[in-house]
Parts: sequence; C-alpha cells; structure tokens
Amino acid sequence: MDIKFWEVCLLIELKEVTLDQFLANANDPSRYNISFIEATDGINEKKAFWKPDTNSHSVAEIVQHLIY
Repeated sequence: MDIKFWEVCLLIELKEVTLDQFLANANDPSRYNISFIEATDGINEKKAFWKPDTNSHSVAEIVQHLIY
C-alpha cells in the first residue's frame, strides 16, 4: 500500500478535528439538548462495555472509536 505523506497529514488533521469536536461537545448541551458528560453520568465500566447483542457496539467501543 503506497500511502503518500499528504494522505497521512490529512488523516492526522481529520483525527484532530474530530477529537476537538468531541471534546467541545463534552460539556455543551446546545446541539443534542444534553451534554456528553450528562449522557454518560452514572455509567460504570460494566455498563460501558455492555452490548444488547453481538451485532451492536458498546458505549465504550463507540467512544474509543471517536477518539482514535
């Protein structure tokens, strides 16, 4: 696979923008009427990794995907 330097830079930039947006919404309820902090309040490790079925993702997996 021949990845060019500019492609790597673009991916890094996209990751940074996504993480910045995720963090900006962490305490801002204006877009979804509830902040990320409020939405995840009370979720312990067991709940974060719970899946309703094998085809679904857990809260922890979704958050991990958004960060990385």
